[in-house]
Amino acid sequence: MSELYNRIESLCKKRNINVTVMCKETGASRGSLTDLKAGRKKKLSTDTLSKIAEYFGVSVDYLLNGEDNIKVEAHNEPIYLDDETRDIIDELRTRPEMKILFSVSKNVTKEDIEATVEILKRMQKDSELFLFVGSYADATDPGINLFRFDVEKGTAVPVKSLSGIQDPSYLTVSRDGKFVYSVSETTVPDAKVCAYSFDKHTGTLSLLNEQKTDGSAPCYIWVDSKRRMAVTANYNGGSISVFSISADGALLPAEVYAYEGGRPGSERQAVPHLHCVYASPDENYLYANDLGTDRIYKYEIIASDKGLSLREGTPASFSLPAGEGPRHTVFHPNGKWAYLISEFSGRVALMYYDKGNLTPVRFVEADTLHVSGSADIHITPDGRFLYASNRLKGDGIAIFSIDLENGQLTKIGYQLTGIHPRNFVITPNGKFLLCACRDSHIVQVYEIDKQSGLLKDTGKDIRVSKPVCLKFTDM
Repeated sequence: MSELYNRIESLCKKRNINVTVMCKETGASRGSLTDLKAGRKKKLSTDTLSKIAEYFGVSVDYLLNGEDNIKVEAHNEPIYLDDETRDIIDELRTRPEMKILFSVSKNVTKEDIEATVEILKRMQKDSELFLFVGSYADATDPGINLFRFDVEKGTAVPVKSLSGIQDPSYLTVSRDGKFVYSVSETTVPDAKVCAYSFDKHTGTLSLLNEQKTDGSAPCYIWVDSKRRMAVTANYNGGSISVFSISADGALLPAEVYAYEGGRPGSERQAVPHLHCVYASPDENYLYANDLGTDRIYKYEIIASDKGLSLREGTPASFSLPAGEGPRHTVFHPNGKWAYLISEFSGRVALMYYDKGNLTPVRFVEADTLHVSGSADIHITPDGRFLYASNRLKGDGIAIFSIDLENGQLTKIGYQLTGIHPRNFVITPNGKFLLCACRDSHIVQVYEIDKQSGLLKDTGKDIRVSKPVCLKFTDM
């Protein structure tokens, strides 16, 4: 294989394309490149070399001789740029919006280029977030996958994946982005939570420690904003597990709160099934949704020198209509309203929040097919639209507008999705909704119409085996 072909192939890899795509976009002959690779040809035509060099933003001399630097003519003298700057320029010059930057290169200095690149690097960083994807996976397979997600373009780039944990179906990221906590949704005695430190520079998760939940099938985990306490909802355990968090991010052994009750003879409500834990906006109260007993348990969060602890609230719980099956809850940005999606009824409950109390005031249907498969619920950052996912039949996302005067919901649309849309997430800028479709093995990316709230499939699917949880954190 010729050195010329090696350099061309290396440039293609840097741009994350193959040689065939490059040939199509430059008009270069694929056959000539194939002959070059096989040694049947020693060189390319001047015209082909010029097209390829222009496409990658390098000189013909670089293609032929392997010079390490891009030359930019300025003041009639060459300017040599470092590898990182060259790579950034190589990426940027492919973007249509950056054409003007590369059309005014006469009389530019090296300092000008480096300053411009620094600004563009900061702009690029501001437009990207880390996206963690939790999944159902064997411990030997990648279970937590990390991507860079561009919140302006809706595109994802794989970073790293992590194996070694069985069924990391739900995870959360500390507010500072330095730690990740993931459940292992298995049975006792294997059910556990893993604590990881997260290196944003390398995209590496490093295991700090793990602790048993002492409750089967932990399916949800919450961590307070100051990273002092973690709490899991244990679906088959009928309990929640409360972990104190040490200063270095590691978990201390769990204290378990188990529940009783249920409806004998019912298929999934004969015993408690805890499905979600979450805090009030001020983090003065913790709530636990029990799908099995149609109750929301309430605790006061008590802060002391030793950290955080829980104290039974007054009242200790709130009852919901029989057969609701409360699953997930989300608070409105104004902190006055909360919305509950119930798995069995397929209804969304508007609840007024006041001093720790949640009062249901209205129920609206999200699942009109009544197949008992409702899953997740989220609100746009501007508080204008609410979305609720449904599975098992007519898989998709119900779309509601929110009356900003009283919190009332009006159903305005329905977006069909891939199979089994479980968890989904909305980007902080409100531009995209990402939906984890477990049985389609994709994360779908939808653009949100900021006026209507309706969703448009961008077609920019992120391929992941059995995705079930999505979390963002800053770069």
